[in-house]
Amino acid sequence: MLEQSIFDDLEDFFDSIPDVVRAELSLLLVALADDPLVDTKDPHDYDRSARELFDARGRLGRFGNLIYALGAFDVYFAADPRERFGSATPRLENTTTQGDNTGPLRGRYADRLAAIDMARGRWQTLRQTSLTPEAIGAALLPRLGSAPAASPHARLATT
Repeated sequence: MLEQSIFDDLEDFFDSIPDVVRAELSLLLVALADDPLVDTKDPHDYDRSARELFDARGRLGRFGNLIYALGAFDVYFAADPRERFGSATPRLENTTTQGDNTGPLRGRYADRLAAIDMARGRWQTLRQTSLTPEAIGAALLPRLGSAPAASPHARLATT
C-alpha cells in the first residue's frame, strides 16, 4: 500500500540517521509544535516527544503530521550546517593537539558535520523517490476509478 510505504519510509529514515541529527530534528519538531500536550519536563527526551506528535489517530491527521515533518526536515537540511557553528569555526580550524589539527573539539565538529551531510544525502534521495509531493498526493487523494470522469463542461465543448 502506497500510503503505508510513505509513513514507513519516513520512520525508517528517522530511526536510521545518526543520533546527533535525530536529536536536532526532534528538538526542531518539538520547538515548532508549540503544543502544550508535548511533555518537555525531561529536556533530554525530545525524541520521544517528537514521536508523540505523530500519534494522530485519523488518516488526515497522520498526513497533516507527515507534511509538517517533511517541511521541518526540508528546512533543517536546507540550512548550511557549517553556519550553525558561526564564530566557533575559526577557533575549530586553529584547535591543535600536539601540533596537529585533530583536537577533540575539531573531531566532534567534523563528526557532526559528517553525520548531517550523510543524513542530508539520504533525505534528498527520499524526497526525490518515495517522499515526492506527487507520491504524497497520490496516497492522500487516490484515484476513485481507473479513468477520470468527463466533466459536463467537456462534453458541451465537443458537441
